[in-house]
Amino acid sequence: MSDPFASASDLAEYINVGLPDDLSRMQALLRAASAVIRGYTGQVLSPVVNEQITVQPMYSLTTGQMLPLPRAYGELIFLPQRPVTAISGITISGVAFTSFSFTSAGILYRTDGNAWTNAAVVTYSHGWAETTDEYQTIKNICIEAAARAYTMNERSASEVLGSTVLESAGYSPEVFLTEGEKMQLQFGRAYIG
Repeated sequence: MSDPFASASDLAEYINVGLPDDLSRMQALLRAASAVIRGYTGQVLSPVVNEQITVQPMYSLTTGQMLPLPRAYGELIFLPQRPVTAISGITISGVAFTSFSFTSAGILYRTDGNAWTNAAVVTYSHGWAETTDEYQTIKNICIEAAARAYTMNERSASEVLGSTVLESAGYSPEVFLTEGEKMQLQFGRAYIG
């Protein structure tokens, strides 16, 4: 499981409250918000170094059937996670392969003019560095989604149940993305298809 995009101190600062002695509620909401973001985009988004995946050609030469994703299309491979920051290596049948190039959008292509006809093991790094504007956008959305759940339950609890927090009354906080936040996350969504 990947770490949350923001910390409890980020959330406390955003909602202008002191850091509580027990951070578990804030941390749980930040983990939930991060999971919702990753689920919506279909991407890890935070930095991952040297992930190894096996990519099959589009069709099995033996059966003629289409192989599962991720798969190669002719001389192209669409890597499942973006942005791609580095490719540490590619091996085909245990032999290093070096005739390739790639884009940060996750497109890996052969430079020798041939198609991928055998499985390739690709070791690559991906995700947004914490110093990028994209990561800061993701972090802000995470904080806002967690803050909605944190403060909404506090307000609702005091209106409906006096001083009882909704979670203790059997209602769990709802962490969700607004339509505006979904629009802001379009840059990080997985390829469709």
